[in-house]
Amino acid sequence: MQRRVRLFELGRVFHAGSEAPRETQRIAAIAIGSARPEQWSGPREEIDFYEMKSVAESLLGLSRATVEFRPADDSFCHPGRSARIWRQGRDIGWIGHLHPGVAKALDLPGEVVAFELDVEPLVARAVPRAGEISRFPSVRRDLALVVPEATPWSDLRACLERTLAGRLQDVVVFDEYRGPGLETGTKSLAMGLILQEVSRTLTDSEADEAVQLALAALDRDCQARIRS
Repeated sequence: MQRRVRLFELGRVFHAGSEAPRETQRIAAIAIGSARPEQWSGPREEIDFYEMKSVAESLLGLSRATVEFRPADDSFCHPGRSARIWRQGRDIGWIGHLHPGVAKALDLPGEVVAFELDVEPLVARAVPRAGEISRFPSVRRDLALVVPEATPWSDLRACLERTLAGRLQDVVVFDEYRGPGLETGTKSLAMGLILQEVSRTLTDSEADEAVQLALAALDRDCQARIRS
């Protein structure tokens, strides 16, 4: 029996429409077994949501548009381990572990992770334009926030991008915590804000002001607060 499987398929899918069936081109992929080929240098680890998400993100990167992964409740997916994929306000597919009942009915062993995406949004993109590269150093400010468990990371990032606009060059999550010291139904996220201007060096006071604006917006839009 083959214990490590990676398959994909590109084909036409038909959806129910108001007047007639709607046809779309879709790409689907499925993975079963270990995350990496058998080797001597590390333990065997099963494929998981995040391994498959990295594959999907490679495809989604072709569209050069902001993509969100929102919690899903599809009956064929594992509760809490799946997501719908949104691009520019449009649901373009799903990703996640198959529901254990579905995997059992199909006689599939172990964890089964898959995704399915509309092809058209992946290839419809604007022509990229070169941007000016700043000659000035960036400034990093680290934050530790407490947020509701149900709040997805995509909401936090979108809030930061709206608030700080072109001054925010990147944001990196480097820690996630759940457990003692936090209220039930919350989680802690530690992140680094990378701030930079194209025409000049940011002062410490300007960076601090940007952080305060970000914290106010996160509190207002995402119910996020500084972890004490």
